[in-house]
Amino acid sequence: MAFTTTTLTAAMAETDTQIKITAATGFIAGNYVKIDDEVMQIIAGYNGTDLTVKVLRAQNGTTRTAHAIKANVVTAPTSSTAV
Repeated sequence: MAFTTTTLTAAMAETDTQIKITAATGFIAGNYVKIDDEVMQIIAGYNGTDLTVKVLRAQNGTTRTAHAIKANVVTAPTSSTAV
């Protein structure tokens, strides 16, 4: 399983439903993302025009929290326990 790591290009508030990232390779709908201690599921992948990806927050018992600009973002295919 290949992990993809990038960083946030904008801070995230607890209410945000999308992430802005430096690279979108591997960011496909259905995959999971981990930023700090929060797991999210990608609900709409990279659309080819900007590096914004829509996510479903606070998956697998994690808590929705704010994230700082340049926070690490890790994604992996479908298994939320892997990220």
